[in-house]
Amino acid sequence: MKGAFGLRVVPDGTLDNAVDLLTVPGGGHIGRTPQGVRAQIAEGKLTRKVAELNRQDAIMGGVCTGAMILSAAGVLDGRAAITHHASVADRPETSAKVVQTRVVDDGDIVTFGGLTRRSIWRYRLSTLFGR
Repeated sequence: MKGAFGLRVVPDGTLDNAVDLLTVPGGGHIGRTPQGVRAQIAEGKLTRKVAELNRQDAIMGGVCTGAMILSAAGVLDGRAAITHHASVADRPETSAKVVQTRVVDDGDIVTFGGLTRRSIWRYRLSTLFGR
């Protein structure tokens, strides 16, 4: 997979099996590109899988507009969350409680307002897994 700025990501697995932790990156939501978050939400396959993994107690993180996929999957319903500031008003209809902050750590779900929060996510992972 190739990101908007040329970053290439090579997955070492698929979401066919249960996972302990899922990080959902953003991209393509604000600019309304034909690929990315909006397209994944419209297609529905990823949002259904995220909902399934949530029911299996996976720890989840939504980075930037990746939180929009978590929201569309219903896993943020009734929970505090944040997404990229340009997408806050555009979130899917859910009962997520949008909090105006950089990071929302709601236990098993952590959302980040932007990509620069990745260092905080690494910190959170280290606290979860003792590394």
